[in-house]
Amino acid sequence: MATTGVQVRRGFVLGPDGHIEYREAGPQRESGKPPLLLLHALPQSSRMYLPHMDRLSADRRVVAWTMPACGDSDRPPEPYTTLDEFARAAVWLLDGLGIERTDVFATHTGSAVAIALAANHPERIGSMVVQEVFNYGATDGGRARLHRAHHFAPLRPDGGHLLEIWQRHGGDAPGADLYRVMDAVVEHLKINSDEGVQELYGDTGWEGAAGYGMLRFDYWAALLLAILVTTILGILIERGAYRPLADASDLSLIIATIAVSFMIKGVVRTSYGTRGDFVVYPPIFSFEPLIIQGVFIQRQHLVLGTVAVVCMILFGLFFALTRHGKMMQAVSEDKDAAALVGINVRLVFLWIWGIGSLLGGLAGVLMAPITLVYPDMGLSILVKSFAAAVLGGF
Repeated sequence: MATTGVQVRRGFVLGPDGHIEYREAGPQRESGKPPLLLLHALPQSSRMYLPHMDRLSADRRVVAWTMPACGDSDRPPEPYTTLDEFARAAVWLLDGLGIERTDVFATHTGSAVAIALAANHPERIGSMVVQEVFNYGATDGGRARLHRAHHFAPLRPDGGHLLEIWQRHGGDAPGADLYRVMDAVVEHLKINSDEGVQELYGDTGWEGAAGYGMLRFDYWAALLLAILVTTILGILIERGAYRPLADASDLSLIIATIAVSFMIKGVVRTSYGTRGDFVVYPPIFSFEPLIIQGVFIQRQHLVLGTVAVVCMILFGLFFALTRHGKMMQAVSEDKDAAALVGINVRLVFLWIWGIGSLLGGLAGVLMAPITLVYPDMGLSILVKSFAAAVLGGF
């Protein structure tokens, strides 16, 4: 690899999960510009930025971070399963170097980690440039593409794995810069292992740790879990807060509803102390957005519209064709008259709370990629919901 014209300092910060390697150049004192944190691609390390240090560090402190398990950074004692854990390690590095706020440049897998860092710790990030951003978890065939890009080369007694890695870095290509190839291969060999992570990362080995963090999120499992949890929560709220006030005034019911809302948001906020203001939630599907007459329609809006139409059709059929749907309409029109004809009004209220909470969980998961996830994300949706309710005649 070509040498750099500036002195590059190499060191380690000891974090809770072991030593974190970094390389830095430029002034260590205040220079008028924020530091610049560099995040590398896999399977490389901070070493990949050595040829660029002299151009970047003329008037600012530049720190190239080696992510956990890469280069000479330690492998975490408990293998990471989320990008948030990589972002947390970056914060440990910044804390160890006394950097409160930094600009960021990242490429490839480093870009995914940089986005998680900015989402979870926005107060630590100034400007950010990301290159070749890619999310295996939001791409069709993501697992297969991850394997093609990052996979463990099994160790062979004849050294065949060395040749495989050499070829992966273009060592057998005509005119290849063999010195650069050799440096890349040396860095690759440090992470080419599946020791202790065979069951977790599969045949990607340690090289696939960050990629696993992209793939680990199961959208459909999250959707089902959100629906289940919110449905149960809705039933508990009906039992604990609404039912004792069933005969109270409308104002009392509204006040109770607001109080429960504040209680739930307060509980949720207790888990946001280390997450920053927002948590990123990627889109569920990866198809391209539509552009109609110059109007750009995001893919998640298409999903929302489709689900909304399907729900309206299903509930229209439910209210028109089923006994339970007609009972709910009767209670909605006049609960006293419904009780007189033998309808169990309290049971119907329980159904209503359960179904409403179910729809709330579904809406939350579908809206999260648009609004991001934060305790008050429902407020902006609530305002639009009131407008829809007024227009709908409820």
